[in-house]
Amino acid sequence: MPFATPLAQQLDATSLRPRANAGRARLGRASFSTSFSFAADSDTSLSLAPAPAMLFRATAEQGHLGISQCSPRPKPSPASARSTRVSRTAAPGPTRAATSSGHERAAGSTRPGSRLARDAAEDEDDEMDWSTIDTMRLWRHDAILQHLYETAAFWGDKVLSWTADPNDAFWLAQTYFLTGHYVRASTLLTSVLPPARLPRHLSSSRTDGVHEHANGNGHEDDMNGGCGGGLIDGKGKGRETDSGRRLVDQSLACRYLAAQCLVHQEHYEDALEMLGESNPFRGAAESAPNDEGIKLHSSLCFLRGQLHLRLSSFTLAKESFMEALTIDVKNYDAFKELVEGGMMTAEEEFDFVAHLPFGALPAAEAPLVRLMYTSRLRKNTGHAAHVRAARQSLAADYALGDNADVMVGLAEELYGQYKWEECYEVTSRILTRVPSHAAALPLHLASMHHLPRLRSSLFLLAHELVAADPGAATTWYAVGLWYFSGRRWADARRYFAKANLVDPRFAPGWIAFAHSFAYEGEADHAITAYSTAARLFPGSHLPLLFIATQHLHLASPLATDFLLAAQTLHPSDPLLLNELGVDAYNKGDAAAAAALFERALDEARDMQEASWADTWANLGHARRVLGDYAAARAAYTTAQRLDPLHVTAHTALGLVAHLAGDVRAAITTYHAALALAPSDPMATVLLEMALGEQADALGPATIDGLPAEVGLGFAGLARAVSAPAPAAPPAAEIAFMPANPEVVPPHAHAHAHAHAHAHAQAAPTHGRRRADRVSDENAYEDETMDIEDD
Repeated sequence: MPFATPLAQQLDATSLRPRANAGRARLGRASFSTSFSFAADSDTSLSLAPAPAMLFRATAEQGHLGISQCSPRPKPSPASARSTRVSRTAAPGPTRAATSSGHERAAGSTRPGSRLARDAAEDEDDEMDWSTIDTMRLWRHDAILQHLYETAAFWGDKVLSWTADPNDAFWLAQTYFLTGHYVRASTLLTSVLPPARLPRHLSSSRTDGVHEHANGNGHEDDMNGGCGGGLIDGKGKGRETDSGRRLVDQSLACRYLAAQCLVHQEHYEDALEMLGESNPFRGAAESAPNDEGIKLHSSLCFLRGQLHLRLSSFTLAKESFMEALTIDVKNYDAFKELVEGGMMTAEEEFDFVAHLPFGALPAAEAPLVRLMYTSRLRKNTGHAAHVRAARQSLAADYALGDNADVMVGLAEELYGQYKWEECYEVTSRILTRVPSHAAALPLHLASMHHLPRLRSSLFLLAHELVAADPGAATTWYAVGLWYFSGRRWADARRYFAKANLVDPRFAPGWIAFAHSFAYEGEADHAITAYSTAARLFPGSHLPLLFIATQHLHLASPLATDFLLAAQTLHPSDPLLLNELGVDAYNKGDAAAAAALFERALDEARDMQEASWADTWANLGHARRVLGDYAAARAAYTTAQRLDPLHVTAHTALGLVAHLAGDVRAAITTYHAALALAPSDPMATVLLEMALGEQADALGPATIDGLPAEVGLGFAGLARAVSAPAPAAPPAAEIAFMPANPEVVPPHAHAHAHAHAHAHAQAAPTHGRRRADRVSDENAYEDETMDIEDD
C-alpha cells in the first residue's frame, strides 16, 4: 500500500476547519474524495477503508453540504471471494498501534452527529484488499494532488471505461475542468454513462459490486443525492434505479461543475438555464443547519449571481449574492462582490452584515467572521468607528494585526484621509508578504501616484507587473497610471481601456478611463464613461458625482440633479458637499454655499489638511460675497498656509485688500500671484485695474520712493499729452472677480476594488479651473489639472 506524502495531508474533505486528529486520511475504493486530516502525530499514510454506508439524499438536501460531501460517492461493493481482510500492519506505513491511537483521538475530537463523527466511527472496520481499479483510483487522486492533471485524466479515463461509476465520471470531469477541457467535461456530465465493461480477469471479483450499484439491489449508497443509483426508502429497501439519467439530473455537484464549464465557454444563457434564474431551494436552503464546509446552495447562488452580472442583470445579481451570503456566511466571494464590487450603498453594507446569520456558525468562529467582514466595510461613513474597532479587535484578540487582509483595512483608512506616505508604508509591507495582493496593489499604486518622488518607482513597478502578470487588470492600470501622472492623457486612456477589457468589474480602470477624457476637455465622452461606471457600480456615489462636475463645467442645470442623486448614496462625503457648495454659489446663494463649504471642512477634519486648500478658498469667496471681509481674509490665509503655491488664494487676498481700499497692498499681492502663475488672466486683469486706479486717483507724485521732481514731471507730461483721466471705478465694479467658484474636474483615481472615498477641492481660480481630487471609496485616482474657461 503506497504512502501519502505530506503534501496530501492538507484538508479534511468533510470539515474545512483545520483540527488536530479530525479523522484518518482515507481513500475508499469507490470513494469520491480523499479526506485528509491535520494529525498531530507524524502519521502520513493513507488509510484505505470503505466509504460509510449512507442513505441517498434528496436534491434539496445536497445543497446543505459541501461539494465534497454531496458529490458522487457510491459505496464499495462487498468483498468477493477473492477479497480478503487484512490488518493495517500488513501495508507499509505506521504501526497498527499508532494508527489506532490516531483513530481514538479522532473519534474524541469530532462533533456528535456530524458527518466526520460518523465516518470516524465507521472507519474502525477492517479494510478490504484493493484491486487494480482501486489502485488506479489512487493514482488518479495522487496525480491531481501533485498537479499532474494529464496523468490523472489518463488513468481516470481507463477506470471509468471499466466501471461506469458516477464517482469516477465526476472525478474525470473535474480533471478535464482543471486542464481547461471544458467541452469534454460538460459532455461527460450531461451524457448518460455507458454500462460497465470490466476486463475478464477483474470480473470475478468486481462484477457483482458494479451490478449491485447499477441495479440498486438494496445496498445503501453514499452518493448524497443518488448520482448513479436508486433511492433508498425509509425502511432501507432499495427501489428501482434510473440508470438512464444524466449526472446533472441527479447530483447538484455535477450540475454545478457543468455550469462552471459553460461559464468558461462563455455560454452564459445556457449556464443560467442549467442553474435556474432563481434559487429553487430558497426556503430549505436558508433554514437548514450548516453541515460544515461551504454549502453547495451558496455556491450555486454565487455562480447564478455572476451569470446575472455577465448578462447585465445587476439587480438580480445583487439578490443572488445576498442570498449566497445569507445561506452560508463563510462564502467570502459573495461578500467581495457585494462590498468591493460597489453593489450596495454604505448603509446597506453595514445593515446587511449586521444581520447576517452568524449564529449558524460554531460559537468559536462566529465572532471572527463577523469582525473580518466588518473590518472590510467602507471606512468613510458614519460607521467608521465600528470598522476601526473591529480591526483593532482582530489585532488584539485574534493576533491578526499583521495579516494582509486586516492591514488592507488600515491602508484604506489612511488613503481615505489623504495620508499618502502612511498608506504607502502599509501597502509596501503587505506587498512584501503577499505580492500583487488584489486589494493592496491599487492602493499602493494610488499612493505612488500622489507622491512625486515615487514616479520613477511607479515606472519600474509597472514594468515588473507587465513581466510577471500581463493578464491582470491592475497591471495595465499601473501602466496607464504612470502615463496619467505625466499628463499624457491619450496614452493613459489606452491602457485604462485595456484594464477594463481584462476585468470589466475593475472600478478604478473605469473611473480613470473617464478622467482621461475629462482632463482633455472632452466632457461628452467623459459623461458617457462615467455613466457606464454608474451602471456597473450602482452602490457608489462617485460616478454620479463626477457626472455632476462635468455638467457644472458646462453650466448645465443637470448638475444639481446628479449631485442630489449622489447625496442619497453618501450624504457626508466632503467632496460632494464641496461640489454642492459650488452649485449653490453659481446660483447666487452665497449663504448656502458658505454653509456647505464649512460642513465639508468639518467632515474632513480627520483628513490630511493640506488637501482641502481649495475648499478653504471657496469658503473665502462665499464670505467675501456676503460682505464678511474679515472671515474671507481668514479663509484665504488658511488656504495660503496649506498651499503656499495656491494662486487663487493670493489673488483673492489681493482682491479683499482692493475692496477694503488698500490698493497698494492689493497691487503687491497681485504681483505675488503673478510670480507663481505669470499667465493667470484674473490676476493680470485685477493688477491692471489696481495700477490704473492708483495712477488716476492717487497720482504718481504720491508713489512711495519716487523723487518729487520725477513725480511732478510725469504729472505735467500727463496733463500736456493726455485727455482728462476718467473717474475711478466704484468698488462695485471692481468686485466682479469671483463670479463663480471653480468646478473641479475629476481626477484619475487608483484604488478600486476596494471602494475608496473620493474627495475633490473646488476653488475659484479666476479664469482657470484647478482640481485636486482624491478618491478612496471605489479607489479612483486624483491629481491636479487646469482647464481654461470658455
